[in-house]
Amino acid sequence: MIGLAIFAFLRLEVDKVNFSFPEVSFSSFYLYIGGLVFILLGIDHWIRQLYKKKQQDEPI
Repeated sequence: MIGLAIFAFLRLEVDKVNFSFPEVSFSSFYLYIGGLVFILLGIDHWIRQLYKKKQQDEPI
């Protein structure tokens, strides 16, 4: 499989990949969304820990 991938890459003459950074306005948007996701994941973790502790404390 790896040999086939190398052969295809060399044979198909793929153009060089050009990486560019997003504009500053998009970067601030991505940071805002990332911050919200981080906060929501933290709250989710905290609630799951409370739920797990409550389940362990209750006798069956």
